Amino acid sequence: DWSSDVCSSDLGAYFNYGTSLADLGRYTEAISAFENVLELSPWHAFARTDLLEAKMAASDWRNIEAETEMVVTAVESGRRLIWPPTALTLTDSPNIQRQAAAIWVKMKYPFGPALGPMSRSPRHDKIRIA
Repeated sequence: DWSSDVCSSDLGAYFNYGTSLADLGRYTEAISAFENVLELSPWHAFARTDLLEAKMAASDWRNIEAETEMVVTAVESGRRLIWPPTALTLTDSPNIQRQAAAIWVKMKYPFGPALGPMSRSPRHDKIRIA
């Protein structure tokens, strides 16, 4: 098996392998690859998201409540663990969904001090057309 030869301890290779398998619709194999990633790194940034998505696509509902609760707890504590669209499918809590989105935005678009603070434009009573 290719995965056991190449991915024996390479986290990135297991993650990419799982993503490729999921893209091909081979969800059962993708689940195994993502579980291997989580064995090597239980708090991998988004492997849990891809695992849950593959499980849902494969109709594999084993441990889904426990995994969902773990993800919700992690998001509440500020961990990068789940993509915002997957949060929409796992919980109906707007606070958790917003927090997952905020964590993702902060990771994807970190604050850059080079731009400095934004200044507010002065308010006018009338609309000005130039």
